[in-house]
Amino acid sequence: AKEQKLVSSIPAVGTLLPNEEVDLTAESAGKVVGIYFEEGSRVKKGDLLLKVDDSDLLAQHQRASFQRKLLEEKLNRQRVLFEQEAVSREEYDQVQTDFNMVEADIALLDVKIAKTELRAPFDGLIGFREVSLGAYLQPGVLVSRLVDDNRLKVEFSIPEKYAGLPLINSKVSFTIEASDKEFTATVYAVDPRIDPETRTIMLRA
Repeated sequence: AKEQKLVSSIPAVGTLLPNEEVDLTAESAGKVVGIYFEEGSRVKKGDLLLKVDDSDLLAQHQRASFQRKLLEEKLNRQRVLFEQEAVSREEYDQVQTDFNMVEADIALLDVKIAKTELRAPFDGLIGFREVSLGAYLQPGVLVSRLVDDNRLKVEFSIPEKYAGLPLINSKVSFTIEASDKEFTATVYAVDPRIDPETRTIMLRA
């Protein structure tokens, strides 16, 4: 007789998933005036992918900026007069309120203009383009799909009888059909729900 290691393993069939995956959709309605990505290319977080016409919003923004400048000058004059007690508190507060409202309008327009630009939320590989230049987009319309395949997740299920084991941080070894290499992963999440039909629990590594 001799001493040797006994390895206890649980066989399972799993699925490889990307680290992140998202459907890129338009937030603002309007005509597509620019498409800045190639199908199947890699993009960086923050890259501009698509632009919707914002000429009307820019015109509103310019008008509001002029109003803000005028009100800022008026507010400065009113402040001096108020300190000299030449105008009432009510008159000064009214100009301050008008200035604050224009500031809020400009902030809202900045948000609307930003929504006319579709930017990559993370680094990844972009899929097929679902819109064309000149098309009129509605909010929620699919533009393309973005996948972060820099790091992959493996999802698999095991019988519920193993639920009491310390599964988090346990090591997983697996192979895929496209390669003879053996890969390793670390379990980072266990689904707390047991599938009532298969009596299995889902793990991700």
